[in-house]
Amino acid sequence: MCGIAGLLRFDGQQVDREEIKIILHKIMHRGRDHDGIELPDSFIGLGHRRLSIIDLNDHASQPMFYANQRYCLTYNGEIYNYRQLRHFLQEKAYQFTTQSDSEIILAAFDYWGEDCVKHFNGMFAFAIWDKHQRSLFCARDQVGIKPFYYYKTDTFIAFASEAFALTHFSQKKLNDDAVLAYFMSMYVATEESIFKSIYKLAAGHTLTINAQGKTALKRFWFIENFDEIDAHTASVENLSFLIQQAIKRQLQSDVPVGGFLSGGIDSGLITALAAPEVKHYYTYSVGYEGMLNNELPYAKKIAERYHTKHTSIMITASDAMPYLNQALQQSSEPIADSAIVATFMLSKLAAQDGVKVLLNGTGGDEIFAGYTRYTGQLSLKRKILLSLPSVLLKTLAHLPLQQKLISRLKHIEWDMLFSTGGSFSLAQSLISPTNFQLFLKKMMNELALSINQKIPNLYQRMLFDLHHYLPNELLFLLDQMTMAHTI
Repeated sequence: MCGIAGLLRFDGQQVDREEIKIILHKIMHRGRDHDGIELPDSFIGLGHRRLSIIDLNDHASQPMFYANQRYCLTYNGEIYNYRQLRHFLQEKAYQFTTQSDSEIILAAFDYWGEDCVKHFNGMFAFAIWDKHQRSLFCARDQVGIKPFYYYKTDTFIAFASEAFALTHFSQKKLNDDAVLAYFMSMYVATEESIFKSIYKLAAGHTLTINAQGKTALKRFWFIENFDEIDAHTASVENLSFLIQQAIKRQLQSDVPVGGFLSGGIDSGLITALAAPEVKHYYTYSVGYEGMLNNELPYAKKIAERYHTKHTSIMITASDAMPYLNQALQQSSEPIADSAIVATFMLSKLAAQDGVKVLLNGTGGDEIFAGYTRYTGQLSLKRKILLSLPSVLLKTLAHLPLQQKLISRLKHIEWDMLFSTGGSFSLAQSLISPTNFQLFLKKMMNELALSINQKIPNLYQRMLFDLHHYLPNELLFLLDQMTMAHTI
């Protein structure tokens, strides 16, 4: 869903359009329908690569100006409730010249200011330059579906949709702590990227930078209220309504739409609800040669039942490595997840059909407690660990045990991090014991969940996945592999 870029100077020097072009060229695969660069002031430049989804006309392209050119926007994503927001803002006397959700973001920012993000239901990463306030307002959606990276010095800040697009500023030097974090967990779980001095804007956060370089980082979304819910809220009927509403909103598109279909519950449910709403709904499935749990027959049955335009592919042993090499070349950061191959190939199939929007079931396990690591049902050791009271776990952590086990006993965050893969011993072997302890302390400070009330351990584990594993592993993988094919 598009690629964004920008550069704001604090030293009084002018921005060269060529600097923005360099960044945009590295993310051209994210949007091939249009590219644009605007300099709303001499010291600020914004760039955009467009993947047209809503309002395909050129006048909806970006960077987009608004309010007599007071604001300038570059934006990646989709606001699913933009029609409701458009109606509300029209009642407040706002007028619109396009049918795009981009213009809604600008009007909402003019009306609510920085609180506009609290009204957006969607996936987004955007930056708005306010000419009057001489400040840049940046935001990333609640759970980090869309990426936002930035590089900041004393003289400028640059941002982009992918970390690799900014590496010429840091000479492609690696971030030592991020490398350790990757080896330990198979993904970079913190707000640092794999590249030195290039950071992620965390999910549910905003970043404001003025013309002098002063920055303000704020969190605008986090689940904090865990009070008992009433029977109506928890009803099957209400849950069904919410799921149907979410899927219908995400089907708003002026281009072909489809979905990944594994044959499982999540993607099957989405297909069952989405296919009847779309004239031609495309579905894509993948299987691996020799795998005992081949879900292709189940996916085929669902596709036949809901009359989708279905395509499946079987990946053979000889195909796997070439596909993996292709997929890794399209990832701006390392990630050790076998799903990278399947996602890359399915996205390629969809692109060949002209499909630009794909729905999938990612996120279901995090909000419905679908992972076995929450319960330990496949591991006796883990089942025992999860059954122990917190007080006993803290007590056991003082015994002369292995460092990895001590960390798991002390902090739920470490336990969840180690449960997804990686090698603690490999990371530990790369630096001195003293420096490794400092690294662990720093990383725990970044991963610690700020919860104002005592909640069940299960909720704490789910919160960790929602705020770290989901945006930094699963959603990152999906963004990179789908956008590699401009989807």
